[in-house]
Amino acid sequence: MKQRRALDAGCGRERAYVDFGPDAYVVGIDISETELALNEALDERIVGDIQTYPLPAESFDEIACWDVLEHLPNPTHALVNLINALKPGGRLTLGTPNLLSPKGVLTKFTPHWFHVWVYRHVFHFEEAGTPGYGPYKTYLRWSLTPRRLVTFVEERGLIVEELTLYESELFKRLPEDSPVVGALWRACTSAWRVATLGQDPAPQLKLVARKPAEGAA
Repeated sequence: MKQRRALDAGCGRERAYVDFGPDAYVVGIDISETELALNEALDERIVGDIQTYPLPAESFDEIACWDVLEHLPNPTHALVNLINALKPGGRLTLGTPNLLSPKGVLTKFTPHWFHVWVYRHVFHFEEAGTPGYGPYKTYLRWSLTPRRLVTFVEERGLIVEELTLYESELFKRLPEDSPVVGALWRACTSAWRVATLGQDPAPQLKLVARKPAEGAA
């Protein structure tokens, strides 16, 4: 019998990036009933918006929210909801674009149609922008910068165990998939380091935080 309860927040049709392990009873929540129905990794499905759905307090041992917060108009509302739903000792894993990177700035200040064009013609995803396939509308609020995100979860009692800025496989393959765009991107990231006095241009962010166990000092 599965003992641990895990929540895949904003799961869509895909298996969670985070491996919850074979002993986890996995609950998925997403605004799309159609996408939920296609997700075979779930033991339970909830149709709802993580910004507003009343998740039961302290009910999950582990929560993952991957590539979701940037698509929400009020990501801090979602974060409060997820933190409240985490059991003492539970772990929260977040994945989102690094807003303080060339990709983050470009994503925030360009229209959705441009994002679809890039996915189709640069990354060669033919179904990009069609129903059920990203990229989705992006807000990428300033509350999601690395420092603000860390401060936000710490102010709500969580202990940050990991903060990683990294380059996704999609961008690692860019020079091979699109040599011209790849060369331009490398030049852009080099210029970014110079202009920002060494700030990391890595396009993705991963944050892992834990809620202290009951009775912990």
